[in-house]
Amino acid sequence: MKSRIFNFFTLIIFCTAFCPLTESKEIPEPAIIQDLAKVLNEARENGIKKAIEFHESKTRNEIAILTIDSLEGEILEDYSLRVARSWGIGKKEQNNGVLILVAMQERKIRIEVGHGLEGTLTNGMAGSIIDHHMTYWFKRGDNGGR
Repeated sequence: MKSRIFNFFTLIIFCTAFCPLTESKEIPEPAIIQDLAKVLNEARENGIKKAIEFHESKTRNEIAILTIDSLEGEILEDYSLRVARSWGIGKKEQNNGVLILVAMQERKIRIEVGHGLEGTLTNGMAGSIIDHHMTYWFKRGDNGGR
């Protein structure tokens, strides 16, 4: 029995020492709108930014948008959560932040909602926004005027 345990731990040590770790996609600098995929034209981006700032001034909730060319093999949900945590979206005490992530190459959209807003912006509502509003405009080729 001790031999099995020893062999198991030896295998774990060997794998962690010599097996390459997968690299994670880099997280960009935080911004209200970080349009790395160059999806939005300047007028559309400014309009969205003003709407977000107005919403925050009235509700104290924070919203950020990130567009990227590709997830580069990352899982959408994992990457969006890492970005939201890294950027610190929302007030820490209220956890009232929202991240909208668009991955153009994979054609995926995620709305990451802080725990403090889950009663206000449910998963069903987020899905409806993606399905009936965002995806609709993307399918029509209207992704922000570029």
